[in-house]
Amino acid sequence: MSRIVKASGIASVVMFASAAAIAAPLPLKPGTYVREGVACHGAPFAAQFDYKNEEFAYPHATHCVTKITEHHGNMYKTTQTCSALGDGTPATPSSSAQEYEIISPSRLSVKQTIDGHEDKSTFRLCKAVN
Repeated sequence: MSRIVKASGIASVVMFASAAAIAAPLPLKPGTYVREGVACHGAPFAAQFDYKNEEFAYPHATHCVTKITEHHGNMYKTTQTCSALGDGTPATPSSSAQEYEIISPSRLSVKQTIDGHEDKSTFRLCKAVN
């Protein structure tokens, strides 16, 4: 699971919003989000994530801490560090950068960079996943 926390004390980061907005959760409904183009029912784990009360959960990574580094309008730039496998087994911490575009409270685009490779996908909230 991850927790969104306010990034502070980083002189090289330009903040585009007030501190109150940075500390707030993303304006998303809680639940399971599935990549567009993939059926909600029976969606593979690789095409989904959970968002609940400021926390993200992924099938293959948990114990994640997410820091909002920039916020402007419906765009949120974050860094995320996860230190456990999906089942909670401790693992070497790994970090990635994400950019969230909140399209609506139940739809968002996610752009992330992992090991220098960029991926952008759109996800929507699904009521029945498995």
